Amino acid sequence: MNAIPYRRSAFQVSLLSVATGGLYVFWWAFWARRWSSATLEREDQPLWKTIALIVPIFNLFLIFEIGQRIEGAAWRANLSAGSKPLGLLGLAYFVISVMWRLPDPYWLICLLSFIPLGILQLVLVRAAVVLQGPAAAPTRFHWVEWVVIVLGCVLWVLAFLASVLPNPDGTSSPAPWFPALVAVATVVALILFARAGRGLVATSEEAA
Repeated sequence: MNAIPYRRSAFQVSLLSVATGGLYVFWWAFWARRWSSATLEREDQPLWKTIALIVPIFNLFLIFEIGQRIEGAAWRANLSAGSKPLGLLGLAYFVISVMWRLPDPYWLICLLSFIPLGILQLVLVRAAVVLQGPAAAPTRFHWVEWVVIVLGCVLWVLAFLASVLPNPDGTSSPAPWFPALVAVATVVALILFARAGRGLVATSEEAA
């Protein structure tokens, strides 16, 4: 099999998605599509179809297709996830992402768009390890990714503070509890993804 696995865990993909405000989906979509299509021995154009994610409506079809490809790979690896409609998770990603249009502070719910993305990556990496062995196990973060994570998290902290603190005119947020709720949901989901993929992270010197 010539498929090149995307060696990132569900936790890593989720954290990078959060840090980049969802822009990481373009990087993830390229590698997820490339690997799943090669695994299923299907012709594809991962680069152009990833760029096409910026096209409204058409991007719904493309992200749904990625979910279907991952579903097919899971089926080939004899995983139970192969019998689930993973394409719908892709659609769920975009539905949650567009909630940034909601008024303050409810727009913060778009932060949770990483959850369906993380589930798809969890299935993908498990299928890759079954089909290709330890060579497909996730590796550690690159230093560039750490820089992105730190900067992204700082921006999100500032966004949360802006949604909680009183406005310059003295008025307060209509729902000061909502940012805290989203923050708790984010941390809980990240912890669950980290625990789910703990056994897949490579610890050898080559993986670092």
